[in-house]
Amino acid sequence: MCESNGAWKRHNDPRHRSHRPRGASRRLQVGHSATTWSQWSGTSKPQAGACHPESPCAFADYEDDSALKRALAGIDDLVLISSDGDASAVMRHHANAIEAAAATSIRHITFTSIVDTDELSPFYFSPVYRDAEHRLAGCGEPSTILRCGLYSDFILQHWLAPCQSPGELVLPTGHGRVAPISRDDVAAAVAAVAAKPDKPRIIQRITGHRALAFDEIAASYGKRS
Repeated sequence: MCESNGAWKRHNDPRHRSHRPRGASRRLQVGHSATTWSQWSGTSKPQAGACHPESPCAFADYEDDSALKRALAGIDDLVLISSDGDASAVMRHHANAIEAAAATSIRHITFTSIVDTDELSPFYFSPVYRDAEHRLAGCGEPSTILRCGLYSDFILQHWLAPCQSPGELVLPTGHGRVAPISRDDVAAAVAAVAAKPDKPRIIQRITGHRALAFDEIAASYGKRS
């Protein structure tokens, strides 16, 4: 049984590692010509299997403007999914990728943002995604912004499963609520938007169908564990 007491236990917040919808490029392969752009930054090099075996693949370092432009050359529509790292690095990566996309005259950018972009939000990465959205609005290229909710598998792996032993889920949730959604559902939504011939210039939220308090999530998990 896991109980949620809504308290702050530690500052180590791994939520940003969860912002990669799984399988978006694979879904775009069906009936469409898609190139996978796999990135790395600094000393981290591309890993084996980073690209779908049935798609062309280009590699570029987020810190290398010329490499980014080469990787994006000839691309009509870009799906931009964030890198990992600290906030300042991810903000810089967004800026470099958006600038390169504008320089190569990409026709449309679909960007996976987060739901928590409010100016008053204390979340560490909120300013990062606000900055990216502002840059997209001013870059001169049409864009669709998809604000994705918190992944259900992330909640399970990083918060619920580890709480089984102590029997307590300790998070700074207060009265906040989330509408969890699976990575696969997000990937399907991203691919569906990116594959449209006439993509809307809108901001769209992608979340689960029901907003839950964390005590509800913990209680439901406790009944099933």
